[in-house]
Amino acid sequence: MHGTPKPRDIDFDGLVRKTASGDVVPVEFLDGGSIHRFWVVTSDRERYYDILGGAPQTTGAEKKPTGRASSDAPTCRPQVTLVPPQRTVDWSDRGHWDAARMPCRYCGAATNMRDPQLRPSCKVCHEAHQPT
Repeated sequence: MHGTPKPRDIDFDGLVRKTASGDVVPVEFLDGGSIHRFWVVTSDRERYYDILGGAPQTTGAEKKPTGRASSDAPTCRPQVTLVPPQRTVDWSDRGHWDAARMPCRYCGAATNMRDPQLRPSCKVCHEAHQPT
């Protein structure tokens, strides 16, 4: 195996990034009546197409389902309801602002904001630390 290149390992996040940048591309390989799909680096796909004399052309007959997949609709359909975060304090009330900048009780950053007990607190920090 002197001249065989080593396989290039890639994790899922890397696959997503490299696909978005065009460094990794999909390839279809027709084997009899089956189509195998996989991801390769762009240079490997170009070499593959050079060997074939161009990109393979499919007629559509090859793309028929193999019969292994169910024609039934999926039974698991997660229902996701997006709920906006509930505001615990009306931060537009001027009583939550003070001219003196003090460290936030949660993150320590200087803030003019005050929580309902008039303790220094960033709006985001206060809401993040409230029970849901």
